[in-house]
Amino acid sequence: MTLRKLDEPQLRTVIISLLKYIDAQNITNMHGSREKGIDVYFETLDIFGNKLRWGIQVKTEDLICSARSSNKNVVTILNQVQMAFSKRIRIMTSDRPGEVYIDGFYIITSGNVTSEAVEYIYDNRNKYPNIHIIDGNSLMEIIKNKDYLKQRKIEFPIGSPKVLFNDNSLLKD
Repeated sequence: MTLRKLDEPQLRTVIISLLKYIDAQNITNMHGSREKGIDVYFETLDIFGNKLRWGIQVKTEDLICSARSSNKNVVTILNQVQMAFSKRIRIMTSDRPGEVYIDGFYIITSGNVTSEAVEYIYDNRNKYPNIHIIDGNSLMEIIKNKDYLKQRKIEFPIGSPKVLFNDNSLLKD
């Protein structure tokens, strides 16, 4: 099975399984009418043990940069990202029953991202701090290298992750 054949709910399931596998915390599928721009929410710790809160927008199409509004237009997606950064979200956890702001954001697609779309996102990083883009090829490499990622023994050069071994299977629960 390839990532390109998955619909958005299936791709969200793969991403959530990956997050669980690499020990992310408080993973929440938020997709729906009250998502506030976030399809998936999760938490990690930084190198000093501080909690970081992350949002993910999941797409199944190629991302483009265009003047026209559409689900695959990065300008439209960044409007959703801005909403995600500016609104508190209600996440109930054992250590915190309340609302939080996110610290960072991932845009993940099973498709490709045009160079114009990447350039637009990175040119606007002052408006949208701590945004990361993962296209279908990079996501597949991350999945292939999930054991190294879990052990935090993988280096991610600019672009896609370094391939450490080949395993063509998708995550298994």
